[in-house]
Amino acid sequence: MDSSSMPMSGSRRRVCVIGAGISGLSTALNIVQLNDTIDVTIITDRCSPDTTSDVAGGIWMPLTGKANRSWTMATRDHLQYLMTSGRGMEAGVQHMGGIDIASYTPQMPGVGDADEQSGYLIQKCLTEDETKTLFPHQSHQSRQAAFILTFLVNTTIYLAWLRQQFLQSERGSIIRRQINSLSELAGTYDVIVNCSGLGARELAGDKSVHPDRGQIVLVKAPHVKTYYHDTVSNDVGVFPYILPRKDDVVLGGAHGPGDSNTHIDPKLRENIINTVCQIMPSLRNAEIIGERVGLRPARDGGPRVEKEIINVGGVAMKVVHNYGHGGQGVMLHWGCARDASQLVQQLLYPSRL
Repeated sequence: MDSSSMPMSGSRRRVCVIGAGISGLSTALNIVQLNDTIDVTIITDRCSPDTTSDVAGGIWMPLTGKANRSWTMATRDHLQYLMTSGRGMEAGVQHMGGIDIASYTPQMPGVGDADEQSGYLIQKCLTEDETKTLFPHQSHQSRQAAFILTFLVNTTIYLAWLRQQFLQSERGSIIRRQINSLSELAGTYDVIVNCSGLGARELAGDKSVHPDRGQIVLVKAPHVKTYYHDTVSNDVGVFPYILPRKDDVVLGGAHGPGDSNTHIDPKLRENIINTVCQIMPSLRNAEIIGERVGLRPARDGGPRVEKEIINVGGVAMKVVHNYGHGGQGVMLHWGCARDASQLVQQLLYPSRL
């Protein structure tokens, strides 16, 4: 018998999470950690290493806006806990120092040398002369460069770790299945959690969800020990970043709003390589060991983390949505998962509020 059709036993509650990317896995794990009377089933048509999350560069950065700020800081605290508890290596999380360049203004988080204001573990703004010395071939007029200490997440390792933690709870299971409508699950689970990424466009009827195409190049360059990240694109549409991981270096990147093409674009590959080699010429002869394309699940207005009651054939279906993170899933995931799990708790046990 398919475990999704098994009846609920005793006073236990059954929750289904749709999606097994970084949002789905972290939400499922938060739910089982929050309450030991809840059994959670993840239903997904794709698992790592075939999720969009696997293509993420994995750098953590603070975001502006009240909700985003709260979610990113909760995620930062979670990643720091993994590091200080000695679990960073097994989870694919590491501290990473490097250079971040952005069009900051003095009023925005991320500016200045105050760690509490920026959210980074360490931040030291560079002078114009220091920036020119480091990057003599780059123009950074009217922009701020800073040395940053932050986190880099190898998402494929991290997804495997999240999955392992979830399954080891003995209250979690995973089913490979395509869900075409939330109504397919009506009456089967006490709460449905929608972490379907781009799939939310159809599952939630949310037409503000759209793909944002990204493409990366993976190279072998063990000499690279620090990262580089630029928030502004150049004249060939590249938002350059260089992210060193254990076994490779990620070179990127690009944004293609509305573009759902999953094939490698050779011209974009050339533009990415040429751009990052201007920043770090030693990458010119690096061996290319892989290329990936990912469709970021973007949403106009940002992430949707909220609860909803949907009437399906006279049956009230309790739903929690957690989608629309775009290219910021790594930065937001644990904070959004924490809030989504609290919303599940509210729907399951309203009398306790």
